[in-house]
Amino acid sequence: MQIKNYLKKPFISGLIFILLGIIMILISIHLSKIHFCGISISDFVSMLGTTIFIFGLFSIVIQLPDWRRYFEKSLSNIVIHQ
Repeated sequence: MQIKNYLKKPFISGLIFILLGIIMILISIHLSKIHFCGISISDFVSMLGTTIFIFGLFSIVIQLPDWRRYFEKSLSNIVIHQ
């Protein structure tokens, strides 16, 4: 199955964010022993990795054609009704 041209860029960037998030979560597991001013660095890296992972998933889902059409219709309905 080939990915259409208009899906390639968001899909690739979304995958990069997902992989970066997974890598950061794995790094946080190894940093569990390091503390800085009473704050665990692994917690910060884990939260940041989770946020980046979710952002990657969200960016892929939002760029799918069905969602794009849905948002275009919703925005046009809002503009027309106002």
